[in-house]
Amino acid sequence: MYHQLATLDTSRTAWKIKVRVTRMWTSSSKGSKGSDNLKGYNLILLDDNNFHVHAENWRAISDIIVEGGVYIITSFYTKTATETFKPTRSKIVINFSNSTRVEKVPGDDFIIPNHKFDFIDLSDLHNTAESYEDLEKQDFAAASYVQTPDVAVNEKISVSE
Repeated sequence: MYHQLATLDTSRTAWKIKVRVTRMWTSSSKGSKGSDNLKGYNLILLDDNNFHVHAENWRAISDIIVEGGVYIITSFYTKTATETFKPTRSKIVINFSNSTRVEKVPGDDFIIPNHKFDFIDLSDLHNTAESYEDLEKQDFAAASYVQTPDVAVNEKISVSE
């Protein structure tokens, strides 16, 4: 039996989840060891209820995890998500520890979607970007698709001032 991502809270560490890694990117810090300043990896995890959560993991476990793969992850802790860096709307962030175990699920689990998109109204885009104080606004962009009877228009909107 697995815990659903929507039920995770900060009360314990004995969690067991089955998730797909839909996104994975590096996290760097000037205080990190090595010339690459690599601190670890950020992950977006998605479960079979189409709920996604941001996870942070340390360097050593990164060789096991591949974007798109399905994993059973146990023994991790959670913390409250900060407003300055919140790539999902989840109220918690998963943090891997030395006791975290990651097991690749053989094959694919077609019950867990490959991706999830969390859209906001275009009129809310500027306010959303402004709410992230530490975000480099030139990197915050959205693609807007307008469908007319004859043509589809794709315009990229950037929030830089």
